[in-house]
Amino acid sequence: VEMFYAGKPISPSETNFDFFLQGGLILTESPAKGQTAAMVMGTVGEQAFSEHAQIVRVGPYDAAIVHDAALPSGVRPYHLYWSDGTLDYVLGASTAPAEAVDVARSLYCGS
Repeated sequence: VEMFYAGKPISPSETNFDFFLQGGLILTESPAKGQTAAMVMGTVGEQAFSEHAQIVRVGPYDAAIVHDAALPSGVRPYHLYWSDGTLDYVLGASTAPAEAVDVARSLYCGS
């Protein structure tokens, strides 16, 4: 499942790049495949030890936030990864990392 969150309607011609550029967020949920914060941090390797990747909490779960490479549009999104054992979650955002974490907590913990 993918859910798009934006402050205005999304036009049919808008790309994901445009969506991120305008501050939109994309939350993806999929059946759990072991995408834990530790697994994500291990996968990103040395990048995991930079200021652009860290472990945070979303509800009772560890989540990894990673500052990804720039998209062709020039936007460099953050992705927040966590799993509750039933579903794996990815929140993509071009906002500041603290805002992405706050949104994830609001969406996950408020449901």
